[in-house]
Amino acid sequence: MSELNRREFIKNMAVGGALLGLGGIMVHKPLEALASGNYDIGQCKSVRVKCVSELGWFDTKKLGGQMKAAGGPKTSQWIIPWDPANAAGSCSLVDMESLDGSHHKFLLDTGWSHAYMDECFKREGIDTMLKNGEIEFLFVSHEHLDHFWGLQTVLKYNPEIKIIIPETFYPEGMHLIKEPNLSLLVPVTEFPTMANWFS
Repeated sequence: MSELNRREFIKNMAVGGALLGLGGIMVHKPLEALASGNYDIGQCKSVRVKCVSELGWFDTKKLGGQMKAAGGPKTSQWIIPWDPANAAGSCSLVDMESLDGSHHKFLLDTGWSHAYMDECFKREGIDTMLKNGEIEFLFVSHEHLDHFWGLQTVLKYNPEIKIIIPETFYPEGMHLIKEPNLSLLVPVTEFPTMANWFS
């Protein structure tokens, strides 16, 4: 599966209806696979997208320096010692209105920094929507840290939310979804630089 272009995803939803069938998708609740394939939310009348945060990180030069020091851009993001103070995150709320007037809300990505995303969720009312079950599911477009590592913040407000991901996720990404106690996410011996992220 090629990397998902967010604008193309939204455009395709609006034009062809709202059938999430992006090659191969797995639908998950934490610890439980729900389905595989498509997740149909009906025919689309309109789509509204609210940008919760589009700021992946604060200082690109610092992020690039950390990546270079760890071996360059091909180094696994799971082992680079990222500076948590430089983390922000990308996340959007999608509200799809069906032809019958009903609404389906879902999150597109989770952001990165738990504290930053918590502020964004409170500012935009996402925390309340998640608590009340108004947000039907979380769609993670890809595993990049600024789109996915804020999962704990989503689960804080709705630990039972459905999670839809491309089936090409790496084992580390699957572990992040399946492990409800994120403080134990990655054993120090496997990924020592991530030990401080989820404690």
